[in-house]
Amino acid sequence: IDIYIDTSGSMSGTCGVKNSNGQQINRMDFCKSFAAKLKQMDLLNEVYTFDTKVRKRKNDVISISMLDCGGGTTINEAVRHIEREGKNALVITDAEDGCSIYSDKAFFIGLNGARFNYFDSEVIKQYSEKGQVVIFNGENIIKIDAKGYEMK
Repeated sequence: IDIYIDTSGSMSGTCGVKNSNGQQINRMDFCKSFAAKLKQMDLLNEVYTFDTKVRKRKNDVISISMLDCGGGTTINEAVRHIEREGKNALVITDAEDGCSIYSDKAFFIGLNGARFNYFDSEVIKQYSEKGQVVIFNGENIIKIDAKGYEMK
């Protein structure tokens, strides 16, 4: 599977997951671990990062471990790229940006604190109704409603 990792500055915040010492890990470290695990399971195809631009990265564990965050976020750029590539893809983000493009190939995993209510109302409604958006809060996977909020 292709994976798109948000590398904006806000991805340095904690993601709700703790390491073996009980310390919170940041969102970027979670993304790197997630991608490395997909690689280990032979499920990882291409790795892309995005802030205001999409960049193709090497998909080996060393290259993945070197990813860093900083800059802005343009989720629309990632979705446009997914559409051009024509392959299903996971987008891991804190959703600190809006999105005005729907793609049946984009599947969102929001990390703890993600705000999908910034997405255009019709766009988030489509992603929600088709089961293409969730939040992982460090312990649970939570579905997102048609308005971009966590389902209770």
